[in-house]
Amino acid sequence: MTTSKKVKVAIVGLSLGHAGTIGPKKPLMIANFRTMENVEVVAYCEEDNPSLLEEAELYDPGANVYDSVDELIAKEDFERLN
Repeated sequence: MTTSKKVKVAIVGLSLGHAGTIGPKKPLMIANFRTMENVEVVAYCEEDNPSLLEEAELYDPGANVYDSVDELIAKEDFERLN
């Protein structure tokens, strides 16, 4: 049996229309990441509308939330794509 390592991701920009919502209202990109078997969402970040982080805390309490990309990068361990 082969086990795959989960890819740790951080989602930045919750206020972007194509991102969708973390909850069931508008399941687009965020919902897709959350349902992928080999993906773990470790953090959410929203600088423009931090009130959206409340939904992240409600629907994904295991992930951390940030209102600063700089703080997210400094504190989280996630895959960075160049």
